[in-house]
Amino acid sequence: MAEVIVILDSAIAIDATQEMWIGIQTGPLRTLCFVNSTTAEPMKGNVCYRNGLWTTLSFEPDNSSNWDIKGWVEGGGTIVSSFYVYRDGALLPPVPVTSRNYIDTGVPIGTHTYGVSALYNADTCESTPVTTQVTMMQDTCETFVINTFPWMQDFENEFWQDCITTIDADGNGDCWHRLACSSHDAHSGTYTAESDSYLIPNNYLVLPPLLVPPSGIRLSYWVAPKDVVNRAEHYEVLLSTNGTDTADFSTSLYSETLSFSGWTFRNIDIPGSLYAGQTVHIAFVHNECYNMEKIKIDDITIENLGSCLTPIYFITDNISNTTATIGWTQSGFVPSWNVEYGVAGFARGTGTSIVVNSNTYQLTALAPNTTYDVYVQANCDINGTLKNILLNLLRQWGVPFGLPGAVLSEERMMLSFHQSRLPVVSIL
Repeated sequence: MAEVIVILDSAIAIDATQEMWIGIQTGPLRTLCFVNSTTAEPMKGNVCYRNGLWTTLSFEPDNSSNWDIKGWVEGGGTIVSSFYVYRDGALLPPVPVTSRNYIDTGVPIGTHTYGVSALYNADTCESTPVTTQVTMMQDTCETFVINTFPWMQDFENEFWQDCITTIDADGNGDCWHRLACSSHDAHSGTYTAESDSYLIPNNYLVLPPLLVPPSGIRLSYWVAPKDVVNRAEHYEVLLSTNGTDTADFSTSLYSETLSFSGWTFRNIDIPGSLYAGQTVHIAFVHNECYNMEKIKIDDITIENLGSCLTPIYFITDNISNTTATIGWTQSGFVPSWNVEYGVAGFARGTGTSIVVNSNTYQLTALAPNTTYDVYVQANCDINGTLKNILLNLLRQWGVPFGLPGAVLSEERMMLSFHQSRLPVVSIL
């Protein structure tokens, strides 16, 4: 082999304040090795370089190793020109590759043996391949489809864990991301989905594919701006019946520019008459606004329109010092509702409970200047069959309460009563 060996066999005296440095330069695709010719010592093994640059080796006064400096010289020796890459013994690319990185696509699920061999002397000689084994596992998101309801998303997991994807359509580096809300509240839990709008955003938050049942679906969610002053965030909810490229989202389900400052509830019905049996994709698109702050989305719920749906659109009326009338909207046939209320923060099951047959009810014996939590659940008897299912928008409320074996659906409302004043009402 055409290698040059330089052996430092004459001692060079250096004192305790000095180090000896040896430098040598290699040409492109030439190899320089510092070879430890004595018994191997920790941290003093062989080191080789192929960068065509100056390479140095230092010696300290207590260095007891003997080193041979070996290098391929320009114009001679055996030169690596390219590489072959194999998977399970089969050559992958039709021609040798010159890069020391190779991306293999379309790899079947299972364990595979990869090998790489070096080609020398203008590809006329091939080395023995070095091999390694790689196990490919199926990405569950490749087959996941939302087809069990209710499906709920509170963003406490990473996006990829729940098969949620994002698209930075304008390529400015700002896109949807999870945010731990330490400086501002999430609607529930710790995290929200958030998109920046310091410039002009065009960011897609894409939910997993959804198989629409015959009765259709209801999509509900909570939305809020991060900043009260710069709150004119604009977003759309778009639907695709094809794929998840931005051009595929051609159907607009809803759009708005935020004018409110706190968390606000929205729901959208997607009819089965148009999409039953189809697998669709839904995206929240933050766009068409400039130099605002951030928009937040939290607590997304997808329900089957043919099932027992969550009561929505709470109202209050006829408020006095000790009474208030509450009301709500309910889709589908619901024979009765469970109402439980108590001073804000009360433990579920310890409040005042009653079953009502109307979607309005008067709360009585309330204390003035007191904030109350009110829970409403719909008891649904679907086709004469009772099921024990909890449709729970906020998820942290725990086990169902009320009639055993009933289909239950619930929402929560907070009432704040101030004597001789108008009430402060917020939906939580």
